[in-house]
Amino acid sequence: MDGIVWLLNSPEESLGFVLADSGFDVWLVNGRGTKYSTMHTSLSPNDMAYWDWSWDELANYDLPASVQYVYNHNGQKIYYVGHSQGSLIALIALSQGKLLNMLRSAALLGPIAHMNLIPAMPIRLLADNFLAEVRQD
Repeated sequence: MDGIVWLLNSPEESLGFVLADSGFDVWLVNGRGTKYSTMHTSLSPNDMAYWDWSWDELANYDLPASVQYVYNHNGQKIYYVGHSQGSLIALIALSQGKLLNMLRSAALLGPIAHMNLIPAMPIRLLADNFLAEVRQD
């Protein structure tokens, strides 16, 4: 999804509007693979090479560039909110020490994880019995 997901509910229920109404400077980022990311300088979405990227590029290049852009524009540390892929790439970037000097805090909602690939049976049993996840085997 793109940044519009933060605005889909009513203004009283959409985090983007709630934060803006509370005085925060809200920036919505549209990442690779969304309808807003089709203006590549040399590739079109019909080219296979256009889709040749992974979470590594999002975490190592895209997110730091986006955060740096906002930081340069407003000159103050940022409150970051990520959901799903936005949480995953923030966790990767933060674990590498990136963004630390530009973020005041990070709220990471619903990070991506797959529990079905855990090989150790005791850990798998713990995950199956104590995590709020419904497996679709």
